[in-house]
Amino acid sequence: MTAISRRLTGARGSRQGMWVLPLLIALAIALWLSLETAQFLNGENLLNLVPQAMPLVITAVGQMFVILLGGLDLSVGSMISFTTAVLALGGPGWVLIPAVFVLAALVGCANGFIITRFNVHPIIATLSMQYILLGITRVLRPVSGGTVPDIVISAVAGSFLGVPLPIFWGIFTLLVAWKLLYGSRFGLHLFAIGGGVSSGVEDAAHNFGIADRRNIVLAYVICACFGPCRRLPRRAHRLGRP
Repeated sequence: MTAISRRLTGARGSRQGMWVLPLLIALAIALWLSLETAQFLNGENLLNLVPQAMPLVITAVGQMFVILLGGLDLSVGSMISFTTAVLALGGPGWVLIPAVFVLAALVGCANGFIITRFNVHPIIATLSMQYILLGITRVLRPVSGGTVPDIVISAVAGSFLGVPLPIFWGIFTLLVAWKLLYGSRFGLHLFAIGGGVSSGVEDAAHNFGIADRRNIVLAYVICACFGPCRRLPRRAHRLGRP
């Protein structure tokens, strides 16, 4: 019984956390839906639902990096619209795709810099960035329209062995995030910084020699770069729009 409780709540000092509990909740919801709706576990329905959920999973994974620090990035939605408008400008894919991620990284860097250097609360900083990005997006694309590069459509609108490609991109994203958080020094530092914040000692990690400002900025950069990955699978087959 003790082993089960430790598995559910996460061992003290472990980076694993309570990952089993939300998994059990998700399985319980899936079981309930399968009992209430006969078509829920239908293969065609699952192949329709899962690819639609993958973009949201990718965004949630990116947001998790800043939540671990006790922060929050409210600018992700506007940043996604902004990078989508850039992607739909009509240029070649080899220029627009790198530009999208560079711009996203700059947005995340700006958020992290404002939070760490000017000591602005994450909600205030990212909410302000949200409206700045909305204004730039409206200037770039006042109305809906535009097309995305063909390489984007090929990368997210196709399938492999009958499985939609967004599912593979979602799995790849989860593996990368898992490696960063649980298999790297960077992930260890994020948990240390967040642990200090949750215990009320924000500079605890810094006192142990961890470059907290640099890691916080990097976390916001990662969160911002995960944002465009959400929009691409959902809009690759449609006209670009804010």
